[in-house]
Amino acid sequence: MESDGFKLHVNKKKRKNFIKPLTKSCERDPVSMEDVRTAMKWAELNSSEASSLLYSHISSMLKNKTVIQIQIYGIGKLDSKHSNGPLQLSVAFELFKQFKEIFPQISITCQDPILVEEEMKYLKSKEVQIFEDTTFSSEHFIQASTSANISNSPALVCYMIHGDWEMFDEFLKAHWNSKLLSQIIFVGNELGSLESHPKYSTIHQRIKEFSKLCESKSLNFDKGCIASSAFYLTNVFIISEKNAEILINLF
Repeated sequence: MESDGFKLHVNKKKRKNFIKPLTKSCERDPVSMEDVRTAMKWAELNSSEASSLLYSHISSMLKNKTVIQIQIYGIGKLDSKHSNGPLQLSVAFELFKQFKEIFPQISITCQDPILVEEEMKYLKSKEVQIFEDTTFSSEHFIQASTSANISNSPALVCYMIHGDWEMFDEFLKAHWNSKLLSQIIFVGNELGSLESHPKYSTIHQRIKEFSKLCESKSLNFDKGCIASSAFYLTNVFIISEKNAEILINLF
């Protein structure tokens, strides 16, 4: 099990790692705010390479859109530098800071059922809105878009690193509209690894078709560097409104 709250499955034949989330019923012992702050301080000191590359990739794919919201899903445990969560979160915070210079009213949200009280307190202290349910909704972005006073089209960053495919499928279903889908910058699992997944046959056809129609960029880090584990097999990807219409018409 990974320390960010996800189970790690290894396909030895393909030497690929695949991650599956814990169930909502998973219980954790309380953690201290001191441990959370210590882990996050360490992450802040080691996140510049990943945040720089990710910001560059996202910016190059915006195509005249303005990021007005970042939604974080499945960030995992935040009380140890040995978990992937602190580094992933620190990078998200850096993205938030940089995009806030462009759109000061940008919002950031987080949804993960394994978060404990002190972790949620820490997130709230950093302007993060916590959603404690386990369902996805397009209303968060729609409401933010309605209130945004911008000339460009609004964009959402869906930050779902190492989430399982069922989780991604549920997110797609909640945003099953060609315009909505085209406004989302996804940071998530490498879509090129789908056919190597040990349960490929169980992955919904919607995701398989999506992978054929999207544009993606890989986050490649040198083996052994700090970011290589936290962002293993992670891509940034988008789908155009035209291709989103093609996707929707397939179902």
